[in-house]
Amino acid sequence: MAVSWHSFDLVSGRRGARLVTESLGTVKRHINEANDVTVPVRMFDHERGRPFPGWLEGTNHGLTMLVAIDTTDHDEDILWGGMVVRRIRTIGPTANVSAVTLEHYFGRRYVGDVAWDNVDLAQIAADVVDSISDDGIGLTVATTPTGVMLGGEYSDSEDMRVAAILDTLAALDGGIEFTVELGWANAEHTALTKTLRIGPRIGLAPLVPTVWSYPGCVDDFEFVEDFTTEYGANDVTTVSSGEGDSRPSERRTDEALIAGGYPRYEKRDTPGTSITRETTLESAADAMLADMRLGLTQLTIKADARTAPRFGRDWFLGDDLLGQLSCDAFPPVMGPEGYVVPGFNRRLRAVGVELDLDGHKVNPITQEVDA
Repeated sequence: MAVSWHSFDLVSGRRGARLVTESLGTVKRHINEANDVTVPVRMFDHERGRPFPGWLEGTNHGLTMLVAIDTTDHDEDILWGGMVVRRIRTIGPTANVSAVTLEHYFGRRYVGDVAWDNVDLAQIAADVVDSISDDGIGLTVATTPTGVMLGGEYSDSEDMRVAAILDTLAALDGGIEFTVELGWANAEHTALTKTLRIGPRIGLAPLVPTVWSYPGCVDDFEFVEDFTTEYGANDVTTVSSGEGDSRPSERRTDEALIAGGYPRYEKRDTPGTSITRETTLESAADAMLADMRLGLTQLTIKADARTAPRFGRDWFLGDDLLGQLSCDAFPPVMGPEGYVVPGFNRRLRAVGVELDLDGHKVNPITQEVDA
């Protein structure tokens, strides 16, 4: 990778200065989340006896974006971008500039009185985001219907942030996924587009996914099976946060697992602020049990970005991948046709990605695709 950091105007997307940095850092993206990074930006050019051009105005918090661009193959692939939220200067040569992906903005805006009846979840999310488009950051919204309909309401007095509503819609059974994607607005690459994608799934499930193999482009991996309090439960209850002596709730239990020998593991949670409708609580309980009944199984692949499939070109956030691992943890086995096959040979989905820009590492964060 040949990566550098550049400044862009947050609202217009207009391109600014290329920034000189002490290091590049490690960036992360994850579906339905905002992710941050801190970059050490050099302030003064001692060889020329002057500040580096554009560094100060290019890192103004609340007004600018930091964007990591890969110029390998003499092209410009956008790897990551986020709005500047903090800048710290000391006596040293660099300013620590912190940026966070644009999903963060939804936590900085509130909605007023809103109500809907039998509306698709994706359309609800789009309407909520559209309500903050005035004086916003210039997002374009692209939706794909989920097929799940919902009714509900919020009032201005509840001080409801847009992020909280999106999180609630994502937590329902068949709920939304969302992410903000950056692209080029023109062939000259002088400005960015910022598209919020909302739908039942981010990314694609290609017939022939990219292959991640060990031995091969994979240097290491971390396979986590987690049944701690945060991730594992077979008896779940979703509870409304509404005030009053009686709070609505919905309970779901995997009786088959318990009958099969599992002890009962309970979890109670409030899926969203002031959710009181029974159908909403039911949907949230269904999703919660599906997510937690067997705990978390997550594979983080650690690969050489110079030899692995390229993020932003060969594969994108949310895409299916094929993991093929042969090692002590997953010894090779004899396949049904008499050939030796990898011990781990599964279709995975990249729900996140971590890019070590200095170390040339790409780490897809994956979950196994449902059979």
